[in-house]
Amino acid sequence: MTNYQTQLMTIFDFDETDLLANQNGVWSEKQRNKLKKMTQKYPRHVVIGLCILIASIGSAIWFGEQNKILIVLAAFLVVCVLFALLRSARNFELLRLNLSPTACSGKIELVTSIQYHLRYRHNIFEVKFEDKPIYSLQLPWEQFKFLRHGHRYTFYYAENSGKIGSIIYLGE
Repeated sequence: MTNYQTQLMTIFDFDETDLLANQNGVWSEKQRNKLKKMTQKYPRHVVIGLCILIASIGSAIWFGEQNKILIVLAAFLVVCVLFALLRSARNFELLRLNLSPTACSGKIELVTSIQYHLRYRHNIFEVKFEDKPIYSLQLPWEQFKFLRHGHRYTFYYAENSGKIGSIIYLGE
């Protein structure tokens, strides 16, 4: 194993066990736990949001229609809870569909782009496979800057979420 491959393992947080499991078409136990954590983050928010929503609606009913602020707050919380439920359902679906890692090999192209949202600028660091333009993965800057433009890699990743399980450096 080369020094660069060892550094990849450190930067992308995987080990030889993870890599071997991914090469055999499955997630390692550690990787499955990470995917589960990613999907279990939102249900707690949903429960808390529902409690606040019920309390707000109860307060609006208790104090009557004179207090319009509570009604507006309750409507806002309904929207927030629905959004959290949708995110939770989406993450559950991602976990269900990510039963095995997808492998993609080829020469990569590192692409930086900028997305503007209402109040802030968001940099996107993307890995595109030149041989397969369909595949692209968005990465945090710390990982993106470590990859070598124009070199060949094999990425094992969760297709729907883009979560990278492991990487093999294949050379130039």
